[in-house]
Amino acid sequence: MSFYPLDSPLTVGLADAGSTVPVKDAPAGQALLERQTKIFSRKDLLGIQSSFVTQMLERGIQSLCCIPLTTRKGELGTLNLASQDANAFAAKDIGFLEQVAAQVAVAEITRGRRIADSNETLESMEREYIIRMLREANGVIAGPHGAAARLGMKRTTLQSRIVKLGITREEY
Repeated sequence: MSFYPLDSPLTVGLADAGSTVPVKDAPAGQALLERQTKIFSRKDLLGIQSSFVTQMLERGIQSLCCIPLTTRKGELGTLNLASQDANAFAAKDIGFLEQVAAQVAVAEITRGRRIADSNETLESMEREYIIRMLREANGVIAGPHGAAARLGMKRTTLQSRIVKLGITREEY
């Protein structure tokens, strides 16, 4: 599992963004594999033989709640809440926490779509700009007045971009 912890005193030195832990060594892995919210007490955490869990306990974590982030298309990961208070999470809290997790899952999907959409938009803007520079240079790519010079790039770089963006001679 990859971790992306929020800025919290509990996570300092525990897991850097993008660090990984085998699914079997992380309590969140149980929640993800079983596809259900799991609440762990200190006693439960002591029963998990994992250096990662040992580090959590050394930081004073007394209770942990792991909620799978699921969508119709599958699992995205888990939302994990840790506390230095014993019994910080109760069964009565699960419904609310699962609603929060559902919103987080939707937000992650939306963010992913926005990133994909913005990449498509940037690519189309780049394509149109290159075509415009090629037209202004009368189709000339190289030389001091060519499109590559106007764009501030090497001729070979421009040629690669033309191929990657699928720009045809007829377009300029």
